[in-house]
Amino acid sequence: MFDSLFWAFIGLAAIVTIAPGADTVLTIRNTLAGGTRDGLATVAGVCSGFFFQPLLAALGVAALFIRLPLAFAAVKFAGALYLVYLGVQSLREAAKLWRAGPDQAGVPARVRRDYWKSYRNGLVTNALNPKIAVFYFAVLPQFIKPGDPVLAKSLAMAGCHYIMGALWLGGIAFVAGKSRLLLTRRSVKAGFNVVCGCAMIAFGLRLAFARAR
Repeated sequence: MFDSLFWAFIGLAAIVTIAPGADTVLTIRNTLAGGTRDGLATVAGVCSGFFFQPLLAALGVAALFIRLPLAFAAVKFAGALYLVYLGVQSLREAAKLWRAGPDQAGVPARVRRDYWKSYRNGLVTNALNPKIAVFYFAVLPQFIKPGDPVLAKSLAMAGCHYIMGALWLGGIAFVAGKSRLLLTRRSVKAGFNVVCGCAMIAFGLRLAFARAR
């Protein structure tokens, strides 16, 4: 099962994992807003949504997206709207910071955080991205040859991709959490919110115009 095709997929999955995307921006955004725990909660949500996509491919839902453009469009527009919503929320937060008065240095205040909200952000962002399910439906069969244990090999490849994603985004959350202590000026925080907000909106628009194939 662990043949050259398997490791070729792992190489492809590694490239897909480290490529900047909405998951990366969302993880950084939530970490800078609430700390490392918020970032890790976001990563847990992203990975839960990510694991959901291979299941859709295995059940044939990805094929449904390809054959029924309306179904694909409905899900992708829902995902795009959610990304745009998160982007607008970041821009609103930036506006609040700019209206709050002069910059003040110091350690970020401890506030009660809703980690479920961060988890939900990551989960919905991935679960409403049909491109991921279509990716698995189209790509996985190319790395399975006749005679391979199809289910076991598919799960192994998806599992490795899952682990790489969790480690990569978890590392980003940890680094961003440490950097958060240095970002105590309101103008800097507002700037990061603007960048993250614009990036989320851009990813949402890109998803809105994406095609199933």
